[in-house]
This record gives sequence, C-alpha cells and structure tokens, in this order.
Amino acid sequence: MRVAILSLNPFIPNPWTVNANQLFDFSGGNTGNMAFQFAVTQHIASEYQIFHPSTEPEVLRERADIIVMPLANQLGQHTDLANLATVLEKAQLPVIGIGLGAQATDQEQDVTLTEGTERWVRTLAALAPSAGPNIGVRGEYTRQQLEKIGLGDSAAVMGCPSNFIAPNPNFMESIQHKLGKPFSSIAVTAGIPFLPKLAKIEQDLADLVTATHGVYIVQHGVQMVRLGRGDFDLMTDQELDLSRSYIAPHLPTEAFKIWCKTYARAYSDVRQWMDELRRYDFAVGTRFHGAMLAVQAGTPAGCISHDSRVLEMCQTMGIPVIESRSLVGGVTRSRLSDMFPFDGDAYAAKREALRKAYVRILEDGGLSISQRLV
Repeated sequence: MRVAILSLNPFIPNPWTVNANQLFDFSGGNTGNMAFQFAVTQHIASEYQIFHPSTEPEVLRERADIIVMPLANQLGQHTDLANLATVLEKAQLPVIGIGLGAQATDQEQDVTLTEGTERWVRTLAALAPSAGPNIGVRGEYTRQQLEKIGLGDSAAVMGCPSNFIAPNPNFMESIQHKLGKPFSSIAVTAGIPFLPKLAKIEQDLADLVTATHGVYIVQHGVQMVRLGRGDFDLMTDQELDLSRSYIAPHLPTEAFKIWCKTYARAYSDVRQWMDELRRYDFAVGTRFHGAMLAVQAGTPAGCISHDSRVLEMCQTMGIPVIESRSLVGGVTRSRLSDMFPFDGDAYAAKREALRKAYVRILEDGGLSISQRLV
C-alpha cells in the first residue's frame, strides 16, 4: 500500500542554512508541529511519501492508495480549511487523521467551526477506509466536539502521536531515576510574548534557566524563534524590547542578547531536540510538545496550561499539568516536584491504552505498523 502523508516535512534539508523566518515557515508557524509530524513517519511501516498539503489532488490519486494526515488543533474558529476539504474531495482516496484537537479558551466552551473547517472534517469522516473510526483525537473534549456535530462515531481518543516516539522501552526507568534526585538542571519549554497574564510565569521560567545553566527552548511566535536562532538582525527594536520585557525585564538589551545566545534554542530537527532534552533533570513550561519530547527522551516534565489545548493533551496522556490561573507563589526549582508529581505507572497505563486505539485506526486503514508501535 502506498501512503501519502499529507503534511509539512519535519526533515528540513540543510537546517544549518535556515534562518529563523525560514524555520518558522517550514514548521508551519510552530516548531512543535515537527514533533507529531516526525512521529507519524516513525509509526508507518508501509511505503510512504510526504506531500505538501497544497499538492494537487490528481498527484495524490496517482501516487497513493491512502492519505494519512498528522493533525493538530485545527478544530476551531481560528481555521478555515475549505481548500484542504477540496483537495480531499477531489482526490477521493481513503483518509486517516491522526491527533486532531479542538481549540477553545477552556473546556467549558464548545468550539465554533467555520464553514470551511466543518466541511473539511465532514469530508475526512466520510472518506474513512473502514467502518471503524478514522479520526484519532487528542482527548475526550475533542471527541465530544465532534459528537455534537454528528461525527462522534468517526473519532477515537488516541492522544498525540508524539507520545509514541521513544523506541527505547526503558525510557521510563530514566524518568524514575531522575525523579529520585534533586533537579540540578532545568529545560524550559518557553511560551510566546503575546499573553500578559503569563509574563510573571515566563519570567520565573527564564530565571530557572539562568539559575541552573539550563536551556530555553522556543517554538512560537516568529520573534521567539528569532531569539532562539540568534537572528537579532531580523527583529525590529520594538520586537526585541517586547521580548526582553516579557522574558527578562531586569536585563539591558545587550545583556539580553547575550542571555539568548547562551540559553535560547529553536530546533530544526526533532532528533537533535530530544538529544538536548535527555541531558536535563526536568523540563517545564507552557508548551506541550516540548514537554512530551522531554518525556520521550527520558526526562520528566510538567506543563502550565492556559487554554483547552495543553490541558486536554496532558490530561489524556498523563503529563503533569497545572492551569496558569491556579498557579500561585511562582515557579521555583524547590517547588517543581510538588507542582508536577509524575505518576509513572499512570502514564504507562494511559500510554498503552492510547497505543491500542492508535494502532487500531492505522490497521483498520490497511497500514503496516512499525516496531515502535508494536
């Protein structure tokens, strides 16, 4: 079976030649996207080829027997996927969606879909390769949102495919070992300078990096990626000062640049990213995929959520999480163990149940499964 993975390519050619703007574009506006895109390529043993989402339907129909779509938080008012709906309608191939999430301020709200996005998800469901669910969703909240538009039977909760990257069955032993000693080095999964309500939290996290000689890993937005690539010449003075005042307001501009060169990173390869994370004792921040990659690399992690996306994924997959609105007293090294208690047994049990759901979706589509999912 020939598989078309309809996605941006997580394998960026010659990444050392890529500046921050190019990396931001290549990754679809968030380097964390590469985590689940990379994961899907590791889980399919069938012959596959990665096609850009704008690929002509005729090309897909000629070169593939089935389409697999690594997905993110496309289910919400912030997207209009009419063009992608047209591609699927014209290609008329069976389709599997992996890791779809709903985006809202909190889980008490229902998402509102644009006409184009609702058409896309209905098309996706209609092109199921079997009678079973063909849309793997991030959590129960997302499944309920699909159920409310009559697509509940098309969805199965499987979490995010990034939860199954680790090829080493002993990665949980590494996590338990690190949990048994003080955290001397911290990796931060950093946020974005657009949310004033998170400023104090982000400053605490930056202070943790400085105090432990850790690493400050950025994913989004573009000015944060510029900081992580050291591309200050691509920033206006206003953008640089906004970032400085959000992350480290006590530092003068030139000192802040030095801090960024020392600690800030924006990775262009998931494997390099995980290789860095394995060196640290704990990872913490507002970015889910940064935390999940740490766990897959054998480093315990915790997330600070500020909307439904991070909260749903952490709850589904057993990653320790605290809501930003519930956080009092700041984020300090001495509090990390109490703030983010990692239950290894619960995580492993959830991972196994989610793995089975994931495998079922792929196998119902006739795909061969790689050893990482067996």
